[in-house]
Amino acid sequence: MDRIIDIPTMKKQLNEINKVSNKQLSIERKKLKEKYLEKLMLPDKFNSYFSNSCWIAFPFFDDKVMKEAIERYEEHKSIEKIDEFFSNIYNETFINTF
Repeated sequence: MDRIIDIPTMKKQLNEINKVSNKQLSIERKKLKEKYLEKLMLPDKFNSYFSNSCWIAFPFFDDKVMKEAIERYEEHKSIEKIDEFFSNIYNETFINTF
């Protein structure tokens, strides 16, 4: 496509690329928004399950740990298993560090 006559074809191709790019951007934006909302609500959900057992979300809690704890609790409904899970992660070394 080196000729002036190819301009309409090039324009059509650019428009198609833009459609795909805009669609991809829209998909990525939706994914980012979902991830943002999930992270935003994660501490509240965590606290709703575990605050009565004295486990409270705090800035040093790892998102992955909170998410895994929630998933384990929803699967087993056992606070004892969650206490054990946390005790293995947040051990004396961790506590002394923070």
